[in-house]
Amino acid sequence: MKVEHRSEYLSSTQLQYPFRCDRCPRKFGNVNSLRAHKRSHGHDGEGEEEEEGGVALSLVQPPPGAAADEESCRQWEQLVSPECLLVENGSAESESEVGYGCDACGTTFEQEAGLQEHFAAAHDTTHACRVCRKTFQHDKNLTLHQRVHTGDKAFVCDVCARRFARKSALEVHKRTHTGERPFECDVCHKRFINTSNLNEHRRTHTGERPFACDVCQRTFTREDSLATHKRIHTGEKPYACAVCQRRFTSTGSLSSHKRVHDADGPVRCDACAKRFSTRRAFAKHVPRCRH
Repeated sequence: MKVEHRSEYLSSTQLQYPFRCDRCPRKFGNVNSLRAHKRSHGHDGEGEEEEEGGVALSLVQPPPGAAADEESCRQWEQLVSPECLLVENGSAESESEVGYGCDACGTTFEQEAGLQEHFAAAHDTTHACRVCRKTFQHDKNLTLHQRVHTGDKAFVCDVCARRFARKSALEVHKRTHTGERPFECDVCHKRFINTSNLNEHRRTHTGERPFACDVCQRTFTREDSLATHKRIHTGEKPYACAVCQRRFTSTGSLSSHKRVHDADGPVRCDACAKRFSTRRAFAKHVPRCRH
């Protein structure tokens, strides 16, 4: 169906957002976005032009006073596709209602699942961390994650001065001071400071180990445990000791190692008062202790 010839130029804004809500000033890039928006107004407005199974729509009119040319007509014809063509009085020429429209490209789907599948395949891009290869759907989340590797910790606890790379991590940490544990296991009623700890705990009841190594098939209850384990196969050791530059596969191994450089180790021999950086070192000392 051919669109009636227009006698005015279209502004770039009107080309980008041609569909206008008749209940408020908002404009939209495609029919389905407008339909979804109009549902937020409900059906309580007097005089709203609405059909069964569809919503009355209006097309933003072009500005007056500009001369016609072939390009403006071409733009208008591209703008209004046969599937969503609107007549001059703002009512839809086609009475078919397509339930879900892609905001990125305007493709329409009868089911929400179809839209989600399409978006994941056509538009959803992931952003990978160059250090650990963890992927994120949004670049801002990748930027936040990269602070783990760079050491940039902008959020400081006002109780103990411990620093965090993310505000959400600081908020969870503060619960260690307040004693707040808002998440409860529905099996044993043990409480946790965050949902990830609760979900990990639940696996002790279910026996679930959902994270499997694709090299040796060993399974883990936690995704980060799998990531650390995989470094055994790759040889990757991303965490370095600031004193001796020795490298480790995990922050836990690095923390244990740092005690070697601590003159006052946390483990003390009651017989001779000698101190050790680890329990393993202390266990080796015990048979040799002469006191």
